[in-house]
Amino acid sequence: MLENIENLKLLDVIQKESAPQLTILKRFSHALVFKINGTSSYHFPDKTITISAGELLFIPKDSSYQVKRISDKSEYVLINFDADLSDAAPQFYSLADFPDTIRISTQLEKLWLFGEASERYQCYCIFYSLFSFILKKETNQYSYQKKFKKIKPAVDYLQANIFHCDLSVEKLHLLCNLSDTYFRKIFKANFGTTPQAYITNKRLSQARSIILSGDYRSIGEVAYSVGYHDALYFSRLFSKKYGICPSEFHAL
Repeated sequence: MLENIENLKLLDVIQKESAPQLTILKRFSHALVFKINGTSSYHFPDKTITISAGELLFIPKDSSYQVKRISDKSEYVLINFDADLSDAAPQFYSLADFPDTIRISTQLEKLWLFGEASERYQCYCIFYSLFSFILKKETNQYSYQKKFKKIKPAVDYLQANIFHCDLSVEKLHLLCNLSDTYFRKIFKANFGTTPQAYITNKRLSQARSIILSGDYRSIGEVAYSVGYHDALYFSRLFSKKYGICPSEFHAL
């Protein structure tokens, strides 16, 4: 979709917390929305796209849409830019393999607003690296787009059961009548990560939102609500991702 982009120009970078609900009647520029934490849904006239922590949404200029915050807390980085694009449409991207996600969430806005000339060039470096990553991902995905329907039964199963403790990763390829290796190849081409990593990221992001909301009685309850029978195993996964155990996270 972005392979024919020309005259790319960074306009501004904004980092903020999501409002509970927001309506945009006509977007003034193209935008990239990088989710730092939480979950929000973007409702366009012909589709709805939900993004969570570590995921990116492209929104074309002149788009009309409504944003609804799903989680209790939700922060994002908004990158506004100009470019010559034709037939652009809203598009979701996973940034699981992008090396500079930490810099986007912690440095990009500060470099843009307060950086010296030499530091501001780092913004452009990150910006162009991000587009390079997206274009490479689109190139890799193109050959698999027609094959997405082959894994749709598994995707539907995941969406319906991702927070269930009895979710079986091993049965995903069987639902599609594909070999496990071939299924994983198509899945990663479309989602940018493995099925297990996709599940883990979605579950931990949801757990983080629950803990931040304070609406829970125990860590074991949080673990079970996002799909883990074993609270100790859940705590290890959470600590590995966020650098702190869940029992201490809410106190920050």
